[in-house]
Amino acid sequence: MSDDGSARSSRQTWTDEDGVVWTRGRPRVLTERDARRLVLRASTLVVVERSVDDLVVLDPAVRREFWASHVAGHVDERTGEPVPPNHLGLTYAASPWTDGSGRRLVLLAEEC
Repeated sequence: MSDDGSARSSRQTWTDEDGVVWTRGRPRVLTERDARRLVLRASTLVVVERSVDDLVVLDPAVRREFWASHVAGHVDERTGEPVPPNHLGLTYAASPWTDGSGRRLVLLAEEC
């Protein structure tokens, strides 16, 4: 994987382990409502960035449960408003990405 040592969520592009280049979409940060809509679509790839070296691809079968138990109510929309952490002490930043063929990916970056 191409890695410059920074979190993927802070980059403009990143390359996955299969060599696919992902480019940040617009808006840079998704609202919780928009992120939920995309995350629950089977056609969208969803990746949780736990750290620079730890990416987890969420299977469509577990997304609804993961969203409900970890993410819902804990998305930082970068408005300056405080976001309550979940039971693990985490919040999430959701960002949209696309590859060269137009596939969509939502990156859920865990934040302490």
